[in-house]
Amino acid sequence: MRKIAVFFVVLFLANVVSAADTQQQSATESVLLKVRVATDVALDKMDASLAAAARELSNTGLASRDARIILRKLCKDNKYAIDCATVDLKGKMVLVEPDEYKKFEGSDISKQEQVRRIRWTKRPVLSKVFKSVEGINAVDFEYPVFSSKGKFIGSVSILFKAEALLSDMVLPAIMGVNVDVWAMQKDGIIIYDQDNKQIGKNIFTDELYKPFPTVINFCRRVAALKSGADSYEFYERGTKNLVTKKAHWATANVADMEWRIVALTVAGIKEEKK
Repeated sequence: MRKIAVFFVVLFLANVVSAADTQQQSATESVLLKVRVATDVALDKMDASLAAAARELSNTGLASRDARIILRKLCKDNKYAIDCATVDLKGKMVLVEPDEYKKFEGSDISKQEQVRRIRWTKRPVLSKVFKSVEGINAVDFEYPVFSSKGKFIGSVSILFKAEALLSDMVLPAIMGVNVDVWAMQKDGIIIYDQDNKQIGKNIFTDELYKPFPTVINFCRRVAALKSGADSYEFYERGTKNLVTKKAHWATANVADMEWRIVALTVAGIKEEKK
């Protein structure tokens, strides 16, 4: 009888653990969906604003007084905008708003990857995180501008910080649940993390991650696939405790640029470091 009792206790505990795992997975997937959808919506809104500005600039040109008014409105309508600019065919910033960034008018940004790309494709482009001429690590969203006769004359852009946008998407989604979220570019650059010290680091090359092969292997899968689930071992946020993290990821994308968003829960402490 004692063996039977022990068997049922073990079975009961196994069911409890299984239920807890299922609940954790459900919470992770729910957070991931909320963040991914909210991010897509925010990027689509920016895309629509740029498209509208580009249509207006077709009639006003890139350097007129009316063009400056369009840029001011573009910045005002997009809360994540650092500045908004028109860029000519030579890759020169013609007009820049708001006022504190006017000093960058005339700056040559022709060598920036996204500027070269839009001149080649004549399609909307979203840059990777880069150091802008304003001295800010940011993302540039560029939209092509065509004249009223259909001739490509340059672009209109919004410079913004990816982590600011993503933070607004993540914090409401994780409220009341024990789920962490971070995001990366496909090249391994972390564009958002609840641990601010990790933002900007490259998971594939930074010394912080070299002792953790499961992290690097996990991120290789994340870079290669638009969605999935896996686990890896790394420090628990804010501690030196080595833990197993069960993670799911999905992709937010606009203008051919993909951001991988990762949501995770801690499965258990592997090693507690003093």
